[in-house]
Amino acid sequence: MKRHDLVILTGKQRPLLNDLWLQVRERLRGRERQYGGHPGVTRSLVEGLKQLAGIDWLYARRFGRLRAKTVHAVADARAVRTGIAAKRGGLCDRLIVGPNIVVRAFEEDAVLASPEIDLVLVPSKWVQDAYEADEPRLIGRIAIWPAGVDADHWAPSGGKRSKVLVYEKRQPEAAAEASEMIRAAGFEPVTIRYGYYQPEEFKRALDQAIVCVVVGQSESQGLALAEAWSMDVPTFVRRFDVIPDEGTPCSAAPYLTEATGAFWSDDDELRQLLASGPANYSPRDWVLENNTDRHAAEALLQIAFPQGVSAKVA
Repeated sequence: MKRHDLVILTGKQRPLLNDLWLQVRERLRGRERQYGGHPGVTRSLVEGLKQLAGIDWLYARRFGRLRAKTVHAVADARAVRTGIAAKRGGLCDRLIVGPNIVVRAFEEDAVLASPEIDLVLVPSKWVQDAYEADEPRLIGRIAIWPAGVDADHWAPSGGKRSKVLVYEKRQPEAAAEASEMIRAAGFEPVTIRYGYYQPEEFKRALDQAIVCVVVGQSESQGLALAEAWSMDVPTFVRRFDVIPDEGTPCSAAPYLTEATGAFWSDDDELRQLLASGPANYSPRDWVLENNTDRHAAEALLQIAFPQGVSAKVA
């Protein structure tokens, strides 16, 4: 039986006939394949791997009796359990899981601490710290892996920019206050609410934005911010350092850099950032150098094959 280098799993494994029928239906409808788990994360990995040559990989809706050097269960307890069963059955040499697995979801049987799992992936350092605090048996068994951005799709049109975009995530009152300040500074605010927009709507808003003011809480990675950076829009992010009621240190933007934007904590700091404008930042350059789908796929291969892999850019 053929042995793949890498097999990617997300969610429930489908029976053979169910999977075949779904593939036929998608082709008849002309739809692209739907990504499981966190679709942005899975999409980035799959599309990034398509840009690499020299590796035999498969995104499998069903595992069956497949054989693989490494199995990567990206998301969902069911995918993790499928990977554990494959490792126990000798169908793979290495099992990695994450980054979209929450430790607290598995406290009852501590599945993430299963000896079959070689590494648990998390999207950023503060999440690693939180996982290790929740489950000390994970110490030394965690790797940081952020997903990437399709920089060809999330690319500015070069048109006129005049607005300030407010990206609000479960903080409507704080976002409204920020919008009033933006108006007082002489700009027109446009608000996008997390969970209430389509990607193309977000892209159009970013294409008209000078900067993006982000008002939310913790972000494990912040893919929406990376999409803004890819559109060459710097982000001014309200600082958020501790999860309430838990005391867990966190970040509102784990990958914010001097190139991509700045944090603010009060009205005066936001006012100063708005006055400074976008001139001091180069967010798209940072994405192209650090955070594309190809970067994500190459980083994943280094984790999946610590002894080296022959993949090359296609």
